[in-house]
Amino acid sequence: MIWHDFPLFFYIASALWLTGVFIQLGLIIFKLSNRPKRKAFFDVLSLLTIIGGTLTIILFTVLLWIGLGRPVFKTMGETRLWYSIFLATIGIVLYYRWRLREILIYCIPMANLFVLINLLNPDLFDKTLMPALQSPWFIPHV
Repeated sequence: MIWHDFPLFFYIASALWLTGVFIQLGLIIFKLSNRPKRKAFFDVLSLLTIIGGTLTIILFTVLLWIGLGRPVFKTMGETRLWYSIFLATIGIVLYYRWRLREILIYCIPMANLFVLINLLNPDLFDKTLMPALQSPWFIPHV
């Protein structure tokens, strides 16, 4: 797995994330509180799509780690991958634990923004590493 495969994972994750966010926004706008079964269905559906998008980015990161043969921490593009994973995970956990819908609606587009920046700036993740990052001490440091 290399960075040239990233657009496929981006489009899948982005579609899942945005679908989940739009469902959450629909729950706020249409106020389905008088229909609890329908609200519960859409709640679960949105959470599953958001989790699916997050797992897609995690899968890409793991495959990239295996493909590169080194931890995925060294370039700015790789760091943005981790930002998107952490933001999405934090949003999911806060929503699951305390039902903070607004945090989920904020975290997921922010995570999507970080992977979108990676898609729009492919030159940032194909650079050769500076000598300090090529050190064998980099991995234990991280």
